[in-house]
Amino acid sequence: MALVKIHRRTLDESAGGQVGLRKKNTLLQVYTHGQLISIQDHLMKRGGMIDLRLKLDLLMGHFMLLRSDNRLSAELADLFMIPQAREGVGGGDVPMLFLLLRHSKVHISPPSNC
Repeated sequence: MALVKIHRRTLDESAGGQVGLRKKNTLLQVYTHGQLISIQDHLMKRGGMIDLRLKLDLLMGHFMLLRSDNRLSAELADLFMIPQAREGVGGGDVPMLFLLLRHSKVHISPPSNC
């Protein structure tokens, strides 16, 4: 039995076991794909500026895996697209979305002159 546990741990720590670990991650089980689509539809039907901001916040958190501090401080002008060569299906170009982050979780201060 101990040998099986060691094998499972080794498999989970390997590159191939990462998929299994992601499936066990309870943070990814907050909502289903259908619920995500339903939330997006609801926000688009309401059509207000706050609804658009909520939709973008939800999508950036879901697809870009951003922390809430980064999402809340993001402005529309911080989003931009750069075409990435040979990244698409069949080697085609893909317009990739980027977000300019103005601060990070770790603040590094310049060295002080003593």
